[in-house]
Amino acid sequence: ERMARVGKYQETGKEVDLFLEDVSGPTPIPMEGQRPTSAASLERTEVLDMPGGRLWRITARPTGASFSLAPGTDALGVLGAGTILALVVGLLVQLQAGKAREIRHQVRARTMDLADANRQLTQEIGRRQDSEKLLKALSALHQAVLNNAGYAIVASDNDGVIKVFNPAAERILGYSAEELIDQARPSLFHCADHDPDPDGSHFRALVAPLASLPPGTAHTLETAYWTRDGRAVPVLLTLSTMVDEDGEQLGYIGISHDISSQKAAETRITHLAHYDPLTELPNRLFLREELGRAIAAARRAGQQLGIMFLDLDRFKNINDSLGHFVG
Repeated sequence: ERMARVGKYQETGKEVDLFLEDVSGPTPIPMEGQRPTSAASLERTEVLDMPGGRLWRITARPTGASFSLAPGTDALGVLGAGTILALVVGLLVQLQAGKAREIRHQVRARTMDLADANRQLTQEIGRRQDSEKLLKALSALHQAVLNNAGYAIVASDNDGVIKVFNPAAERILGYSAEELIDQARPSLFHCADHDPDPDGSHFRALVAPLASLPPGTAHTLETAYWTRDGRAVPVLLTLSTMVDEDGEQLGYIGISHDISSQKAAETRITHLAHYDPLTELPNRLFLREELGRAIAAARRAGQQLGIMFLDLDRFKNINDSLGHFVG
């Protein structure tokens, strides 16, 4: 506020109004309308330069009922009181200016702190966005590996409850992932009778060999998976534990592939090695192996062994003249 009536002094029937006016700016601005103009010739005005760069004009004007040709001692007293009051107001203004500077300093410091915090927050958001992109890429890669792997991949928690069952496992076993995830243990397809293994004892026996192996070592074995329709499928199974970055075990994972073709080839090779391809009768190798086993068994039992040899007269002539196929 630029101008205000600050008081009234009254003594022996005389009244003087005091006005305090801020004249620091180019144009004084009164705050209570226009200053009264009556008895203007009796007004007395003083301009004070206060600390803080403020100019205050103090005006003492007698009221309409107290005109005199010149101000008396009482008016000067009022002027002195107004001066003191102006000094007090100036000190208050100076204190307020100091507080304002302190507040501006605090606001500036707080603004700098907020700007630094905002910069750190922006950097953290950027790092998190990068981490989310990497996580999404890894998740997509993980899903692609599961969906396109030619091996059956089955993962479970520490209790053996299935958590992952990929499409290759669905094709081999005939079960859908929805049927088994969070609802069954791998022992369901490790047993010919499809044992649901409610207490997990079969599953614990299956993964027991891992306990004796060094951490991170896999256990590989040949076993059979029993399909939903009761067929036995020979598989090569690799079992291992899953651990997090702190080394805490999260569960187990089994990766297996169907070795039915390999087993069929091995059976065929074994048959060809021990049977004549023309007559399908046991050959000499088969005779030697069986004879060796029989002799060993007789020695262990302390028994005797008899061997009978039969020959066909002139059979060699048929083979030599007509060929082994006719023979």
